[in-house]
Amino acid sequence: SINAPNCRKVRIFMAEKQISIDSQNIDIAAGENLSPPFIDINPHALLPTLQLSDNTIIDDSIAICRYLDELHPSPALFGKTPFERATIESWQRRCEFEGMARAMEVFRNRSSKFRQRALTGTTAPVKAIPELVARGQAALKRFYQDLDTQLVNNNYVVRHSFSIVDITAICIVDFACLLKAEIPEELTHLANWRQRMHQRPSISEN
Repeated sequence: SINAPNCRKVRIFMAEKQISIDSQNIDIAAGENLSPPFIDINPHALLPTLQLSDNTIIDDSIAICRYLDELHPSPALFGKTPFERATIESWQRRCEFEGMARAMEVFRNRSSKFRQRALTGTTAPVKAIPELVARGQAALKRFYQDLDTQLVNNNYVVRHSFSIVDITAICIVDFACLLKAEIPEELTHLANWRQRMHQRPSISEN
């Protein structure tokens, strides 16, 4: 799906690596991931899904990126040294749990198209809980504040090298802004970082 942040994450990653893979857009909002032929490929209905030549699948965005990174190690978007890799992994997890999950909490519990689809990874109906929207919005503000603090002395989220964390973070921030969770005016370091990220062709074109 074009606007889904996890799908966009993989597209940006591939663009940075200059990798081209045959792909097909699946409309999540229309529920195309919940019915054949997609459900025959991935019974968990998760996107993005990478189908390998032997028809096995990888259906987690970071797992897909790691797989592609093993095949195309340059540029090193998961870090070069043990310390870099550990720091990137730490921030990646923070982005996923404190940012992406909270943005999805807002989106799936507020959107009318997802009133019976509040959770991913299942084709069974899961009723949305509108009361969770405010909790997700508050968590996103805390996530923004943490990112802004991290960017006070850093050009990128993890020190001075562009990494998978920047890709994940920009997908979260851009998606959250579409949900009207704008960056507060006082978080200038985060706002400046976002502007710099949008100057990269891999991000501006995906």
